[in-house]
Amino acid sequence: LILCLGNLLPFSAPWIVFLLLLVYGISIIMFIFLLSVIMQKSTSGSVGAFLLFILTFIPFIIVISLSEQVSLVFKVISNLFMSTSFGFSLLYITRYEQQGIGMQVDNMEISPMEDDQMNFVLCFMMLIVDTLVYGFLAFFITKLSALDGSF
Repeated sequence: LILCLGNLLPFSAPWIVFLLLLVYGISIIMFIFLLSVIMQKSTSGSVGAFLLFILTFIPFIIVISLSEQVSLVFKVISNLFMSTSFGFSLLYITRYEQQGIGMQVDNMEISPMEDDQMNFVLCFMMLIVDTLVYGFLAFFITKLSALDGSF
């Protein structure tokens, strides 16, 4: 709401931005839940979670720097990291903002960049898939391990 009313994203639909931030927040919670199931000590868990969270940004940086040579399949696979799919989603929102259009329902499935096969909807769906994968893995590991979540 602050992003849209504060004129940071004046042209985009506020509910689209809110939904993206909501799903990203849930994805972060599932990611941390997965790491809390795997890690036994709080010190190693906090350091490991921070490093892994930062590492989820690396595919986004690589794909952006090699955007001309990277195929759609590699972009979709790189979106299996929550921060990468969130980064691509924000990239599409900001590109539409630069054009003075903003992210709206009618342009969600169209890329604002030439010769780009990805779009906001694909990135958003991959963010939902990330959330489900992290939650499923955490649940599965919890059920396979002892009751407290440790091995």
